[in-house]
Amino acid sequence: MIKLFIPARKNSIGIPFKNRKLLSKTVGIIPHSLRKHTYVSSDDNYILEKAKDYDINPLTRSEDISQNDTPTKVVVEDFVERVKLKGDDIIVMLYLTSPSRTWNDVESALTFFYNHNAKSLLCRNECNQTQHPYLMLYPTKNERGRLVVPHKLYRRQDYPECFQLSHCISIFQVDELVKLNQNLYNDDTVFFPMRPDIDINTKEELEAYLKLGDQE
Repeated sequence: MIKLFIPARKNSIGIPFKNRKLLSKTVGIIPHSLRKHTYVSSDDNYILEKAKDYDINPLTRSEDISQNDTPTKVVVEDFVERVKLKGDDIIVMLYLTSPSRTWNDVESALTFFYNHNAKSLLCRNECNQTQHPYLMLYPTKNERGRLVVPHKLYRRQDYPECFQLSHCISIFQVDELVKLNQNLYNDDTVFFPMRPDIDINTKEELEAYLKLGDQE
């Protein structure tokens, strides 16, 4: 059984009430036939009421797991316990901060998940060579720096291939959850190559996205 899960906390340090502004885009891509299997976890009464309007299941999140430092894994575990999911059930988690994601993306990720006999999946974004980890330094005293990844290479073409993980689409089997780290992956996680995606983390990114929506 597949269950769709949307974490939508009320407060945000960087962008107040951003999830209220982004909820409709994510819910809007979900087929109506699957909305009865879709749950939104929130401590925001506004979002919980909107969930009912969209015919998806609202889950009131307790204050204890609605803090800025609450790991998403804890929120997913709460969902599993309250909905009484079985070990072989599959959770598809959709973050609201990836509003350009389509249902075709979700279906493609699920196909990738099953084709690889996986128990957990995250997305991967190709690494921009100008932002390769080998070029990153920790700041130290007196405007000095220390390499994040110690190495002696100087030609970028010699740098090892790497990618950036993304939670745009997260899929995992319930009984694998206990084996995942706080960032929801382990050595057996597969990474779905996601097309370039909007990831809203700042007020400026949100405003730009909403402005783009107004122009469409």
